[in-house]
Amino acid sequence: MKNLSIIYIFLLALVSCGIERYDDGSKLYKFYYFDGTLKKTQLQKPGEGIGNGYWKYYDEDGNITKEFQRTGGKSNGMVKFYWKNGKLKAEEFMVFGVLTGSYTSYYERGSKEYLGQKVNGKFEGVWLHFNGDGDTLQKFLYKNGELIGETSLAQTKNNKLK
Repeated sequence: MKNLSIIYIFLLALVSCGIERYDDGSKLYKFYYFDGTLKKTQLQKPGEGIGNGYWKYYDEDGNITKEFQRTGGKSNGMVKFYWKNGKLKAEEFMVFGVLTGSYTSYYERGSKEYLGQKVNGKFEGVWLHFNGDGDTLQKFLYKNGELIGETSLAQTKNNKLK
């Protein structure tokens, strides 16, 4: 019975995956949901190890949800997340699996929601929170992941942040 289970899993993996090979030696792996809809792709260039390369993930309706580069088995570089409507939801910069660098999130209709930086996975420096029209609502100041200051629109004169 155990051997039949292993054979079934192996055959299922073969059916749910496809590979395209290119002249430069790159391979595009395609993985599918049970209904045949594309689930994720991995573009692997020559010399990149197993699991590394450029990945894209899709939901059951075929909409892209996430894309990123993996190096050394970890996310490395800009990671992008998407709303169901295809617009950008968030961008974050990873260095071998650790959030380090810029972070921006967006409302579903496309305007910025938050903008800031992370260092070793922790909030750092000035972070801004915007309303759906692009006006700054709040300004936060972080040091080593700790909130050390905050200004909100209600605390300022003439409804403008300085």
